[in-house]
Amino acid sequence: MDEQQLDNGLSQFYIEARSKRGEEYRNSSLISFRNAIERHLNNSPYNKSLKLNSTSFTNSNGMLNAKIKSLKKQGKENVQHKDVIPVDDLKKLKAGRVLRLTNPWSLLRNVWFHVVLYWCRRGREVQ
Repeated sequence: MDEQQLDNGLSQFYIEARSKRGEEYRNSSLISFRNAIERHLNNSPYNKSLKLNSTSFTNSNGMLNAKIKSLKKQGKENVQHKDVIPVDDLKKLKAGRVLRLTNPWSLLRNVWFHVVLYWCRRGREVQ
């Protein structure tokens, strides 16, 4: 596949990409897809040395930008984060027996809680 065919294929992909539920992907997901495809093609066995955001891929980049603008108009440009846990509720959790560091199970729950609290800002929906 040459660069022109790849550019056309990416353009079509950006137009038609949908989740399993049939919903359109958010702009951050589409950009992540482009970056993942670029990494895949630049590593072995392909070793292409491509830059998908370069001028060689004007059609697909134009289509991606148009899709992002369309998503912004629909109000779908940003990830919807869950509400922050109130400080009083955090104090209650940390004072209770469930997250204490006294036994292996509570230590495991403590680590899991802090991983989810600091890295999984969208809740458990993508775990």
